[in-house]
Amino acid sequence: MARTLPAFCPVCNTRADSTVCPRCKTDLLDYLSVFYAPDMLWNKAAAAYGNKDYRDAYDKLAEAHYLRPTDNEILRQMVICAEKYGGIERAIRCLEKLKTGDDSPEVAAEYERLYAIYNNLLKEHREQAETKPRSAVNTSKKKKKKR
Repeated sequence: MARTLPAFCPVCNTRADSTVCPRCKTDLLDYLSVFYAPDMLWNKAAAAYGNKDYRDAYDKLAEAHYLRPTDNEILRQMVICAEKYGGIERAIRCLEKLKTGDDSPEVAAEYERLYAIYNNLLKEHREQAETKPRSAVNTSKKKKKKR
C-alpha cells in the first residue's frame, strides 16, 4: 500500500514533490493527509493486529476502506480480522463486497468456508435455544405500587 507523493498539485496541476506547490504555493499538507489517511490507518491496523486486538484492527481497516473503497487488499484483511475476533457475519459481508470485484476461485472458496462456519454457529445457537429449560424464563408478575 506504499504510495509516493502525488505527481501534480490538485489546484494548478503543477508537479509537486513537496508539501508546498512550487507554482501556486498551495499548502498540500491537508491534501496529503487525506491522500495518505488510508495508509496511516492500515499501519495502525497492522499494529493492532500484532497486539492481537483484532476488533480494533478491523475498525481501522473499515475506516481505510471507507476512504479507499476500491482497494481489495483492505477488504481481504478485514475478512481475516473479522473472523479472528468472531465477527463471522462481518467477514461474510466483506467477502460479498470482495466477490463483486474479484472472481477468483480463492475468494469464492473463502466465502463458502466462512458461510459454512456461519451456518454451523447458527445451527448450534438454535439447538441451544431449543434445549434450554423453560424454568429459566421469569414468569412472575410484579405488583404495581400505589401512590
